[in-house]
Amino acid sequence: MADARTEKQKVKEITDRLEEGLKELFEGEKYKSYLNTMSKFHNYSANNIRLIEEQCPDATYVAGYKAWQRNFERHVNRGERGIRILAPSPYKIKEEQEKIDPVTNEPVLDRDGMPVMEEVEIKIPAFRVVTVFDYSQTDGKELPGLGVNELHGDVERYQDFMEALSRVSPVPIRYEEMEGDRKGYFIDLSRPIAIKEGMSEAQTAKTGVHEVAHAKLHAREAEQDTEKAVYKDRETKEVEAESIAYTVCQHFGIDTSDYSFGYIAGWSSGKEMPELKSSLDTIRRTSSELIKGIEAQLLEIEKERAAEQSQEDIILLVSNTDRSEYDLLNIKGMERTEIFNLLSAMKDDDRQNVEAYLERAGAWVTLLANERSEEVEEYHLDYAYDTDTHEITDYKALQEERERANVPIEYGDVIVRISTPDSGEYETIKIADMQSEVANVLYAIPFLEENEWNGNVLDYLQERGFEFVPIMRSGGLNDGYPQFYDFDVDMSEWEVHTASELPATVQAEQLINRMEFHRSVYDSDERNLIMNHAYKLDDMYKTTSLAHSLAEQKDDLPLLWETIRVAEEEIDALPDGMVGLSQMHEYGYSWDEMLPLTKDRATELFREDVSVYQLHADGSETLVEDRAALEGHDGLFGVEKNDWNAYKEYQSMKRELEDSEPNQEAQLLYGSEGRYGIYQLKDSEEIRDIRFMDMDYFEKEGIPVSRENYTLVYTGELTEGMSLEDIYTKFNIDHPADFTGHSLSVSDVVVLHQDGENTSHYVDSVGYREIPEFTKELSVSAEISTEKDAAREEVTEIPAETAEEHTAAENTMAEPDNDKVSYYVIEDLSTWAENRPKKSRLERFESLPEAMAKFTEYREKEAEDKPDMARATLGFNVNGSEFDLIHVRNHENCLSLDFTHSKAAGESSRFMDDLQTLNHEVGFDKVRVHRDMSPEEIKDFVKQRFEYQLKSSGLDDISLYMDRFDALYEQGKMEHLMPTANQKHIVEDVPFTEWENPYIDTKSQTMGREETELAFRLADRYISIQEVTEGYDYTIYDMDYRELDGGIYDNPDITIRQALDEIVTDLKEPMHRSSLEGSIRTDDELIPIDYDGLIEKAEQAEKEHLEERIRTEVPEAAESKVIADFKARTEELFNLDNGQTQEDIEMSVYAYLQSKIDEYGMDIELVDMAVTGSRCRGLEEAASDLDVVVEYRGGENEDTLFNAFNEDGFTIGGVKVDINPITEGKTGTLGEYLPSVEAYLAEKRAALQEKAAEQAQEEKQTVVTLTVAECGEFHNFGEYHEGIADVPEAIAIFNRIPPERMNGIPSIGINIHTEGTESYEDTQMDIVSGRVADLEILDYVPDITDNPKAVEVIAELIDKLPDIEVRGSLEKWQAAFLAAEIDQLSYNYDTVQYNQTVEDREAQIANITEDIRNGNTGYLNDFLNALISDSIREGMTDIFGKGTELDDSEGVQTARKAKELLDKLAEYKPLAKIEELEECNYNMIDNVLNNEKPKEEKQAGRISIKEKLAEKKAVIEQRDKSDKEVPEKGTEKKSEREI
Repeated sequence: MADARTEKQKVKEITDRLEEGLKELFEGEKYKSYLNTMSKFHNYSANNIRLIEEQCPDATYVAGYKAWQRNFERHVNRGERGIRILAPSPYKIKEEQEKIDPVTNEPVLDRDGMPVMEEVEIKIPAFRVVTVFDYSQTDGKELPGLGVNELHGDVERYQDFMEALSRVSPVPIRYEEMEGDRKGYFIDLSRPIAIKEGMSEAQTAKTGVHEVAHAKLHAREAEQDTEKAVYKDRETKEVEAESIAYTVCQHFGIDTSDYSFGYIAGWSSGKEMPELKSSLDTIRRTSSELIKGIEAQLLEIEKERAAEQSQEDIILLVSNTDRSEYDLLNIKGMERTEIFNLLSAMKDDDRQNVEAYLERAGAWVTLLANERSEEVEEYHLDYAYDTDTHEITDYKALQEERERANVPIEYGDVIVRISTPDSGEYETIKIADMQSEVANVLYAIPFLEENEWNGNVLDYLQERGFEFVPIMRSGGLNDGYPQFYDFDVDMSEWEVHTASELPATVQAEQLINRMEFHRSVYDSDERNLIMNHAYKLDDMYKTTSLAHSLAEQKDDLPLLWETIRVAEEEIDALPDGMVGLSQMHEYGYSWDEMLPLTKDRATELFREDVSVYQLHADGSETLVEDRAALEGHDGLFGVEKNDWNAYKEYQSMKRELEDSEPNQEAQLLYGSEGRYGIYQLKDSEEIRDIRFMDMDYFEKEGIPVSRENYTLVYTGELTEGMSLEDIYTKFNIDHPADFTGHSLSVSDVVVLHQDGENTSHYVDSVGYREIPEFTKELSVSAEISTEKDAAREEVTEIPAETAEEHTAAENTMAEPDNDKVSYYVIEDLSTWAENRPKKSRLERFESLPEAMAKFTEYREKEAEDKPDMARATLGFNVNGSEFDLIHVRNHENCLSLDFTHSKAAGESSRFMDDLQTLNHEVGFDKVRVHRDMSPEEIKDFVKQRFEYQLKSSGLDDISLYMDRFDALYEQGKMEHLMPTANQKHIVEDVPFTEWENPYIDTKSQTMGREETELAFRLADRYISIQEVTEGYDYTIYDMDYRELDGGIYDNPDITIRQALDEIVTDLKEPMHRSSLEGSIRTDDELIPIDYDGLIEKAEQAEKEHLEERIRTEVPEAAESKVIADFKARTEELFNLDNGQTQEDIEMSVYAYLQSKIDEYGMDIELVDMAVTGSRCRGLEEAASDLDVVVEYRGGENEDTLFNAFNEDGFTIGGVKVDINPITEGKTGTLGEYLPSVEAYLAEKRAALQEKAAEQAQEEKQTVVTLTVAECGEFHNFGEYHEGIADVPEAIAIFNRIPPERMNGIPSIGINIHTEGTESYEDTQMDIVSGRVADLEILDYVPDITDNPKAVEVIAELIDKLPDIEVRGSLEKWQAAFLAAEIDQLSYNYDTVQYNQTVEDREAQIANITEDIRNGNTGYLNDFLNALISDSIREGMTDIFGKGTELDDSEGVQTARKAKELLDKLAEYKPLAKIEELEECNYNMIDNVLNNEKPKEEKQAGRISIKEKLAEKKAVIEQRDKSDKEVPEKGTEKKSEREI
């Protein structure tokens, strides 16, 4: 019988059961325990509840960090972000108030009838920001609940029910992962409902209805009809939503009472359940609407499904294995899964007739064809059933699997291969989610117990939550496709391997296979590049980056080519193209600073004097010291990176030198072979008019064909029989490939070098004209300039036989009267060769003694040994010709002969004198000479090359060939092995005494100066020795130059060197070792140092030691030194505008004081005096006094003398002198007093420097811009605009954001960027959010409020958005800025008066700010008006009296500034009067009620700036008029006396 009850009645019955169930719950013990726990949570004010909901919409229970630990035994999870709310933080102050009679409530009066005052303590309300956390952000002991238990169980027609629910929902429903106990949430109608994934069907259905109820009833009031909107608290909303969920679910047979009863009770405010009762009508009405809507949608879903099933045809092939018998069937009325399940469930009887079996199950089956059909149409099979094996093939599933498998691999995908090598079976899968967890899960597999999994890796991964796609399978899916993987699970060995364990080349091959999986990405060259890159560099991170760059840059060819170029350069940077780092690592050697070499390449580098090593498989290496070590090692070789880089730099510089024009010209003019050169006019404005002109034109105009106008553009070999005409034809018809000039034309010059002679030929309009003058000029210009780069120790030299010609030619161009010589010193020339980031700088000097001193200083510096590398360097510049003269190599002065190729040096008498001076003062130990190989050396060189060639050819026995070497050499059959010109050139250092010296007069030096004094360093000791009458005086010093020992070596018959040897022997081999020998050992060597330098440092050390003794043993002398040092420092820094010195000041003060002593008849004696205070250290300001401290002896006290000495206002040069008398009996002597003055001045200097630094920081330019965000909470959601220059543009962008966007509340913010800082250091804050501007929060952002420009921009923004709600005000900051400007103007106008009247500048600005805010600005207006008048008068004086321009007058500028501030003061709106609140109820975290009315503070009266100025002026005038009076004893000192 049908149910006669209406839908309304059914819903009422369900809600009645809900009420009854809740009543039973409230009577139980659970509720009491729940209340006890809930009482520990604070009650929050309405404002704080709003703050909590905005920051955490799903917050339930909220408490502080420690409260969760202390009260609830829970802790806040790591990384959680707190909820910021306001907490009361009142403070107390003490204030004087009239005492009130408690009986009469009248003030208590004293005997004079005045109110009696008393000090009382009052409380001032204030707030601070605190952080709290929601229950969902914590972990630990569970809170007692009301039976809110997770629902379990399935729901009938669950999928249909959820589909129907989503159709009736006002917003879409989505599923997502959620942490904690949260089940779902709804925010507003612009965003979808979210439901937690992975819950049971019952729980999911109930949560869905709950959130849909929220969406239908509790969307934000702003999105509803404002007339009907009724604000509901959180409790009411949750009770309504859960009650509706319970009612709807009960109707559809889903029992949610285990969850809903406790949930509703928890959100109810008490047993009476006011929220439920007040909302019953809403609950019943909304429940009915949802039930009807869901039922209607369920019917619609059924209809849609029926229509779908009626239209789908499924093709089934039933056949035996060889398809000799088959039936092709068309099936309707069933879903694919139903057919599959039916076929799987068939029994033997059913298999006899599959068609009949399916029809019995309800399907409509049509036979389309069988083995007897003559013609069969083409069909796409859905299923195939094999009657022999009973195997079912789902072709559609296979197709879908292939489509999923063939999707190209993405960068983040993880590829896992599960393989069984024993059987050859494998399956490879792609995991696209939870990639970071794959490794841990796979590595755990070999350690799983049998009861922990079923042995199937894929099942295990699914159980752990991974989603994957099979991409390759043995015998099936993509079988035979190139393999690749990230992890390989070996089921045979029960191990897990990673691709990173594979050799680099295999990894690179897999990388390519991965990138080209079912797509073509690279061409063959790019594949080879990736493989070579991996092999050579063995850095898969770089190789992977290269592979992805090549794939991604196909549409940007320039970028692609650049990527390829960089990769090839990385490969080519290795020293040997035949071996890579991966091979070296596989070989067993892995030090990162070594690069691998094959034997052939190692041999080549060894010949070039590069250090190479044998590499061993155990990771060690051995330096190769001879050819035998090269030949005897069959493994890899190596070269250190630093050595290889230095070699490359050397080769580069060598090539640069060889390709330079001077070098090419030298080879052309002085080479042993015939050559020709092409000279063409330079491309410059000055000589453009003579280009392509014939010789007649040059002769007519008197223009010489000068070398300086030409550039050498090409040189080539002059073959036998080649003529000038041949050259002309070659360079007009068949240009050489490396020729870059224009075709040979009129005005070009061809130079021929043949048979040792040079000739120059002008290309004329017809034929050639020889030009001998051009040839002469070439001899001068061909001086080869040698680079001062120590990377090239071997340089190409001009052959000796042509150097003389070169010098002679050069001399013809000399200017004998021009003899300018300067000097340069380089601390460490080797730094130029090592390509260090910081090379030693080149220091220039005009004086030779200065250059020698600096050179000696650098020479004596300790430095690491660098064999044969040039260190300290001294060079010359002689009439524009620059060259090095001395290099320090191996602690020896090595003379460079570069000067011998400079005609300027040869002609300069000053240089030659300097050369003699250097030999005398500095000395030369070695000379670096250049010479050619002797015939014997050439033959030895060829023999070595011949022997190496034989060994390299693989011959076992080369003795037969070596025996014939002499005969072959004499027959001229070794020409191909002869050394080149550069190889014939030898550079070597010879002792200076053995050098054939044509430049320096060593004989006169030796005769005039024998060694009489020497100095050396030996380990940690210094030794000096000098010749005296009785022998040799020697001294031994420690490393601090303190004398340790010394004496006279009384044997004048031996040389100074012999005496030194005896002394050193005693130090190295003492009879009894003591502290004198320090760390000297037998093998330590003497290092020469400058004798005078050592003696100077020793004297300085002795002086310091003596001063220390004087300070401790003779205080009086020490005191005198204190005074002398103080005055010396003053003399250095003192400055007075009139040019007077410290001594002048002391004399003037002394004369003045003597007059005062005589005037008053004082019985005192002046002892000494010193200028002190800020002026003595250059720290003065414009108004600073001149301080002088005077020490005296006598009976007068210091205070009496202070007043007497300062009563006249004594001045020097217009500066007031402040005289401070001191005496030994009280303040102390001058020597005792001055150190405290020095300390004070040092503090003052530091403070001024700190203040200057702060001002510099403050003056850094700041740039204020605006930002506009579509989502103010998260700027990365939706549009975000930054760097907006002005307010109108920002507002325009803000207004263009469509209101239907779903990304949040739009905002306008401010950004402050300080120049010189990074963008992430900017200060940024949203000011306008939606239709609200919250200015109160600016109290916590001083970076904004301290910036006037920022405050000005915010003010403009508020002004141009009149319709928004503004919380707070900018006026207090605007008032502060205005006060600061007025105060600064006052300071600038009269700094002296300001400093004398204002003690605390910050307090002064604060007081002015307060007056501006309260409207007490009368005295400020008076001051500014008076300042305008005074300044205009001063300006008129400047303009008419001094002729000053209007804009340059200080008075006019001051008046303008005062007028500007006066206008600002008039425009300023003072703080509005606010009526006092009768009740101030701050219901905050601690439930403190603050009902006290704040007392009015009495405003202390202040003298205005104008009044202070007037008062000070009157005092000064009165003082000037007063007569001098004798000071009375005991008068206190004035404050000006203080330092």
